[in-house]
Amino acid sequence: MSSIAFEFDSQKAIEVILYIANRRNAPTIRDILKLIYLADKTSLENYGRFVTGDRYVAMEQGPVASNTYDILKEARDSNAFGFLVEYRYHLRPLRDADTDELSESDIICLDQIMQAFGHFPSWKLLEEAHDDTWKEIWGAAKARGVPIPVKEIIQLFEGSSELLDYLENINNE
Repeated sequence: MSSIAFEFDSQKAIEVILYIANRRNAPTIRDILKLIYLADKTSLENYGRFVTGDRYVAMEQGPVASNTYDILKEARDSNAFGFLVEYRYHLRPLRDADTDELSESDIICLDQIMQAFGHFPSWKLLEEAHDDTWKEIWGAAKARGVPIPVKEIIQLFEGSSELLDYLENINNE
């Protein structure tokens, strides 16, 4: 069985960060990462891909989009991304997201997640992101940065075998 992976798009990740940050009151890095995870799960289940193509790792605070987190950390020292990270964790967008970088399905997933979870307090977002896949991987490893395989996230979905077969087949081509 092959590994399922997507191609990370850093520009799209920046636009997704801005899209969420402009729609959430006082967003933090953690809030953004949890909402992206929820959007990626929705996109994976409905469209067979993550919004940004990122890879996930298990951290103490839940699943983290690794490359997107790197962008957020880098933004602490720069305003080149269109947003600022203030006081180490709080995001302040400097512009609107360029939605031309996002597909229609990306926007559908992001809007769906923002409507369902965008108003949740940080602790509740954390609970929502702590799904069975994260619990299993974090519980077994208790180590930061353990990869969360896409196929393990897919197992959370009803009818997961069809999606798994499809993605494994296109990854083998």
